[in-house]
Amino acid sequence: MFTSRKGEGTCPCVLPSDACSCWGGLAVVSAVFACVLAFAAGGAKAANGVNLTGTPLTLTRIGKSTTVPTGVKLNQAFFTCSNDTDLPASPNCPANSGGDDDSVVTTGSGAPHVAGSALAGVTPSIPGLANFNGVSDDDNKAVLGGHVTPPDQGLCVGPAGLLQNAGLPLAVSPWTSVIVEPVNEAWSVYSTSGTKLFGPDSLADLFNDPYATGDVSCNYDPAARTFYFTEIGGLLSGPDAGNYGTDLAVISPRGYAPYQVDTSVSADCFPDFPQNGFDNNAFYLTINEFCGPDEDFAGANLYGLSKTQLASLSPSVNGVVFGPLVLNGDPVLSLRPAIGDGTSIEYLLNSVPYDASGNSTDSNTLGFWRVYGDAFLNNGGSPVRLFGMSTPSEPYAFPIPAASTGDGSTPAGSPSYVIKEPYLNPDDSRLTQLQYHGGGSPRIYAALNSAMTIGSDPTVVDGAAWFEVDPYTGLVTRQGYVGVPGTNLLYPSIVHTSSWNTLMMGFSMTSPTLNPSTAYTISTNGGSSFGPVQTTGTGWGPHASFSDILYDEPRWGDYSAIAFDPSNGNVWMADEYTVPVAIPPTIDNWGTRVWGLHP
Repeated sequence: MFTSRKGEGTCPCVLPSDACSCWGGLAVVSAVFACVLAFAAGGAKAANGVNLTGTPLTLTRIGKSTTVPTGVKLNQAFFTCSNDTDLPASPNCPANSGGDDDSVVTTGSGAPHVAGSALAGVTPSIPGLANFNGVSDDDNKAVLGGHVTPPDQGLCVGPAGLLQNAGLPLAVSPWTSVIVEPVNEAWSVYSTSGTKLFGPDSLADLFNDPYATGDVSCNYDPAARTFYFTEIGGLLSGPDAGNYGTDLAVISPRGYAPYQVDTSVSADCFPDFPQNGFDNNAFYLTINEFCGPDEDFAGANLYGLSKTQLASLSPSVNGVVFGPLVLNGDPVLSLRPAIGDGTSIEYLLNSVPYDASGNSTDSNTLGFWRVYGDAFLNNGGSPVRLFGMSTPSEPYAFPIPAASTGDGSTPAGSPSYVIKEPYLNPDDSRLTQLQYHGGGSPRIYAALNSAMTIGSDPTVVDGAAWFEVDPYTGLVTRQGYVGVPGTNLLYPSIVHTSSWNTLMMGFSMTSPTLNPSTAYTISTNGGSSFGPVQTTGTGWGPHASFSDILYDEPRWGDYSAIAFDPSNGNVWMADEYTVPVAIPPTIDNWGTRVWGLHP
């Protein structure tokens, strides 16, 4: 969700987490605008593989309270330094804020062709569990005092008792599973029937950081009985205090503890797009590092932290860091750590949205990574090592602007800088959420956005490419595409459920005749085919936003989310669509939809 204030005269969509697609205004109709990241020269050495030893680090807890604080006032001025918001811009921003890019035109000619039988079409939702509205722009306005876009989706599911023990007044049985949804700067907690139990509250409270500033993510670890939350924040202490870093909040049976990870690389880098995962021994955090005076992209950093020490709310936590990572000459973008216990090796994947020069590209490879020795993090023993290699995959193409229902006009009663968007932004072809699925034949699963053509329709649309990878060999064992002719599917996430050979994928979707909506699809044969797309939330209207005018780019998503209920294996999904605003005029009308499915 981050955009730097630097360089606004030429390409104001100059930062990070969305890979900074510049769109060139509403005159763009048939041309596809892609992104050029400014890549740093040099970096970690890499041939066909990477074999690195982690650098030790120690993480320090930043507060003694074991309950989530209240009343931490969010610093609006700091927040405006790196977010798409309608709040007045601050003239005083951290030294490590920013990033840059330039736009180029591409034809989309590399889009893979998908068989016409990929999907039967879009149908009403089949019966499932609850299906309800989640956190919205209105909720963010309530805690922030201004509007912010796009909706960066977080979702995790776990027992209410842990949150109650951390001070949240949920008024339900402690053994009841609850749904936690953080989005942008607001978070709420819901029952599995959709009743709001808590919130919206500011994420400044959750992270005990008045500079908490976006790209929130959360996971629940059943083995450790621990919630993990991460977000970009402002470093409160240490040699790089006052610069951007990464907030980490932990809620376990011991209570609550906030930490901060200095991901600024000595205040030289903007630490963007924090994503987290875990294995049996360690919690993992990946960061896109934009470094130097021009904030060139240097690659992803990987941080591993002792899970045992985090769950015990230790005042100091052992860890290691790797990076910035480069594979085959390409700085690694958006390295995804796997989510899942049952393994003492952490697995990670990355896609290749950009070439070594930073140009948007089509690809047919993935980066596959393993971390060995993380059990030693508990006592600071033997070295922790990272191995990475390229592995071949099906082709995938940089996504195109997703044609939607807006006509570029201003909604009645809205200020002139708000328009109904003709296109939604698919960002790039980075991987979304990564799942480790254990058992007799362990596999890891991920999906990404890809431009594609479908059946006899020559029109290029955005769809999903998905991958199943053998963690022992690093080879893709199954893969495929999901697409609907004439419709764009955005920000797909995929999981393998507890049912044999069942895959579920969630996403948002739009077309020139379909308002931004939410949906899912299911395969019961291991991905050989998927059933029809099931709609869970029909968009109320075109996406109306201030971003096109104030930041010269439309914004949407950045990611969707899927989480398992640890008590019964039910699958919960969340994604973005459009909703009526509670209090006119319309400044932005994004909302989220949360729905549950039986596995």
